[in-house]
Amino acid sequence: MKVALCIIATGKYKRFLCELLATAERYFCAGHEVQLFVFTDADPILILPPSSFRLHPFPAPHEPWPGPTLHRYRTMLQAADDLLACDYVYYIDVDSRFVRPVGEEIFGGAPGAPGRGLTATIHFGYTNRPRGEWTYEHRPFSRACVWPGEGKRYYCGGFQGGRAANYVEAMRIMNAAIADDEGHGITAVWHDESHWNRYLIDHKPEVELSHDYMCPPQWRPQTQRIVIVGKNNAEIRADRPEETPSHAVV
Repeated sequence: MKVALCIIATGKYKRFLCELLATAERYFCAGHEVQLFVFTDADPILILPPSSFRLHPFPAPHEPWPGPTLHRYRTMLQAADDLLACDYVYYIDVDSRFVRPVGEEIFGGAPGAPGRGLTATIHFGYTNRPRGEWTYEHRPFSRACVWPGEGKRYYCGGFQGGRAANYVEAMRIMNAAIADDEGHGITAVWHDESHWNRYLIDHKPEVELSHDYMCPPQWRPQTQRIVIVGKNNAEIRADRPEETPSHAVV
């Protein structure tokens, strides 16, 4: 299978890119043709080591927070034609790393076959919390609004995807909803993640991954597959220049 892995690395988030790529080469979709789509404000030739993956670099200007995450679908859609040439497309947060094999269990049905075609990951932070504490967007004037009684899971935004056609369609619909919100001066409570959860209520995922596919390093270390890198979010998201060249911070 031809599998696309999309990563957005702008601003200070570039410092995580090399480690993520190294772990992806070791653990992500072994035995399949992996196409790496990197959306960055740097020159990938300067910041990435040699890779067995086919690299597709795309320019992506850095935005103040929460722009990089809120506009992730707009960023990735510039590669829509290339993504549609793949069988499956996945997005992963750059500030994470693979620690165990992640393979065909994330695929779902065969490309082109009827089905919902999306892969979603349960959010580790809400696994054992009552539904009333899940952080859906509840304001009715947002396109991400989840109404009382809707939603059986709360999904994270950090690892998602599915069959290429299904996921690209989802990106287009969510990007339009986010743009519509912004046109009315609205930002959903958890940005793109809020829109992803709204979309999955209307389009139930075909594959539902456990929180082992996006969790802190200390969370179920015997079974975890993808972990979130420890960091100072305030420092990373501050709109100040990087103090050290990004290619030297890995």
